[in-house]
Amino acid sequence: MKKLCTAVAFSIAAQNIFAMPNFDKSVGFSAPMQISILRDTEDPHNFYLFPQRFGVARDEIKKLKFYGQQYYDEQHNLRAFIEVTFTPYFDKDSVLAAIKEIKRNDPNSRFSLVSIIGTELEVPKILFPGIEKLDCQTIGGFLGQDVNCRIEVNTLGVNLFFQRVSQNFLVLFNNTYSFNALSANEIKEIHHTIPMYAGKIPMSYVYKPNGGPLTKPKDDQQEDLGATLEEIQEEISKMADEMTQHAPSVVNIDEILKKFNRYRGNITPTGEPWIVSNPCGINALCANPNRYEIRQPLPEVFERFRK
Repeated sequence: MKKLCTAVAFSIAAQNIFAMPNFDKSVGFSAPMQISILRDTEDPHNFYLFPQRFGVARDEIKKLKFYGQQYYDEQHNLRAFIEVTFTPYFDKDSVLAAIKEIKRNDPNSRFSLVSIIGTELEVPKILFPGIEKLDCQTIGGFLGQDVNCRIEVNTLGVNLFFQRVSQNFLVLFNNTYSFNALSANEIKEIHHTIPMYAGKIPMSYVYKPNGGPLTKPKDDQQEDLGATLEEIQEEISKMADEMTQHAPSVVNIDEILKKFNRYRGNITPTGEPWIVSNPCGINALCANPNRYEIRQPLPEVFERFRK
């Protein structure tokens, strides 16, 4: 099944939707990184992040975005449909280490998501033989945004499906993204497959044909899949703030030179440009009467010049 997605302007940083990653210019790191970060074809400061996996998303009150509904068809066979939202997850330590190194070498670096041209879904039939239909839509059309899916399960697999997703943590299906990129000096369509995980879903998220949940609500214990896109964004913002706070002060050399030129006549009668050299005190004349060594802070020197 293939579904085209319409791209809209969304990324971690503002992004040109016609931009694309460049496989010909690799991003080098001081240590091996088990992640994918690619450069932009045109903008040397723009880098693309790729999530390592997807998992079931959560809403504002930390509830899983998973809803299952059992029902009877016209032949009174038990069936079900599931609506679920998947969100990208990143290996936090590796991604942030890579971003920090990139920002250290390029303080103006930005991080974006790749604009996709389509997706293709693959369900492991051995694990889930009862899946009859799977329809997913990538929100916004970028690799790294949430994916909304509707799954329809037939009579053969309805009980098996919920049994497996409630007891095990496993790959529900694989999502292969297609996007354009520069490779070997040519624009090519690249296919990148990312696993979509689901599992250990409490059956309180699944409702019987009469409307009640299969089990009483309880706390769900999901596997740690990594950091979400929002968490990575927050860490990048913190990183940028820290770099700004620790950035060295910018000294306006032109203004300092102008100030020297205004006051040099007080101690250099010839009016030659000020040159710092020779171990002479500020009040002592050197062999060259136009050269002095400044040993005091500039503000104090300027005060002496004014007097």
